[in-house]
Amino acid sequence: MNSDLGQPMAQIFLNGLGQEGTLVLWSFVILVQYMMGSSMVYFLLFLPIVILGQLLMILLIFCRCSLRLVSLSPCMS
Repeated sequence: MNSDLGQPMAQIFLNGLGQEGTLVLWSFVILVQYMMGSSMVYFLLFLPIVILGQLLMILLIFCRCSLRLVSLSPCMS
């Protein structure tokens, strides 16, 4: 598509929505892409911390259960 803008999608929006509508729409698209990138960085940074916390909780629960079994075994004999 040969257009003044050089971007086919932008030209379609410009023809359909006008200049102000196109600027609003593209601003929204840029904001959404920024937020998605930010959330992905947050996810990648804090996912290992969450996994380690869950593993630590499982380990503590396992140790507590095994300590109860050890402390009850002398009473049973």
